[in-house]
Amino acid sequence: MEDGLHYPYRQFPAVKIARLAVDHRLKEKKLRIGSQLVDLAIGISKDQICPAVGCRFIVVDAKKRSVGFYERCGFTALDTDENKQRDEPVMFIDLHKLT
Repeated sequence: MEDGLHYPYRQFPAVKIARLAVDHRLKEKKLRIGSQLVDLAIGISKDQICPAVGCRFIVVDAKKRSVGFYERCGFTALDTDENKQRDEPVMFIDLHKLT
């Protein structure tokens, strides 16, 4: 891995964000509720879940129309041809790189 950690397994432990949605009437008010929900999930994962169970990443299967939203929240898409072709590309945040 680029950060010098050796991890001999094919998969990493992760928290998955699923079913995140904001009612369209609230989106129109620009309250940033979606961003606040993601920030809450990141905070809980980093402060409580990660130390308790050794979780490394937060992942999401982003709908194509939501990729930009998740990028603004700090997520990165897996850089594989297969992932780029998916209707819901996998995106992630590395909890160990957050301050």
